[in-house]
Amino acid sequence: MTEAPGAGVAGWGTGWNTPGQVVANQVVVIGPNGGEFIYDNSNQLRSANVGADTTDPKQGLTCHQGFSLFNGHGVVIELHSTSAAAPGFFQYFDNNTNVQGPLIYSFVPRNFITDPITSVACPIFGQVWNGGTTNPAVMGFAGTSTGSVGVASTGTFNGWMQFQSATAYRFDGQLVVPNSANGLAAMNVGGTAADSWHTVTLDAGWSGTLRYKFTGLANSVWAQGAVTHAAITVATNINGSNPIGAAYQPATTTLIAGFAGSGRCGAEISTAGIFVAEPLGVSSTECDINGLYPLD
Repeated sequence: MTEAPGAGVAGWGTGWNTPGQVVANQVVVIGPNGGEFIYDNSNQLRSANVGADTTDPKQGLTCHQGFSLFNGHGVVIELHSTSAAAPGFFQYFDNNTNVQGPLIYSFVPRNFITDPITSVACPIFGQVWNGGTTNPAVMGFAGTSTGSVGVASTGTFNGWMQFQSATAYRFDGQLVVPNSANGLAAMNVGGTAADSWHTVTLDAGWSGTLRYKFTGLANSVWAQGAVTHAAITVATNINGSNPIGAAYQPATTTLIAGFAGSGRCGAEISTAGIFVAEPLGVSSTECDINGLYPLD
């Protein structure tokens, strides 16, 4: 390309229409709607580098201040924003269609910067997202790959991590529990707080209190209480009409420690979530339960 501006013309204000190679010492882009726009062979926008929010000249796609990558369907998949209001790096799931994917990664230099594309409030520094718009979550890896999360050996980790959807987790370092009221606590079924005691609804004929909760120890549940009934000598359901929740039901029927003194017996918990008094042929009027049972 050998085109040159005419006499008295400061630059190529109307641009070039002839394809060719441009070799220059400096390229300066100034003014509204200015920027660098790269298209593929199908004239689909693939990247844009702009100094202010604008639209590209061929497709009219919104290009946010900074450097953007597009998927060839008019959707942003990466944005390195240089906006004063939203500086940072943002990456989005690629649906390989013209539907904008959710935020999957963010790295921002100050707290709760709003992502320019999906309007997610991003906490400071790096964060992997689970495709939602509120709670960030460290994502797992498919197949046989191993996922890991590293925490600096110095300083304090002020957030929280939630592990779910796996049979076991491996920690290759010492697990230290702060000396506080919270300690190492099991989560409740909702997974949002330490579990609390749940009271068993007793069958007719039983009285007293029987309760249970997750312990966080070896995937187990703690059952505790004392209930009374007219004298029994055979196995008798304590809550046959009201089994405990599925999350607390063991994989196999399990005996639970109890006091087996005169007139008293222990119990077992069935896979259906039913506590069963087991007098073993000896007349009993009270069933005492105080022990752990495994879920697996």
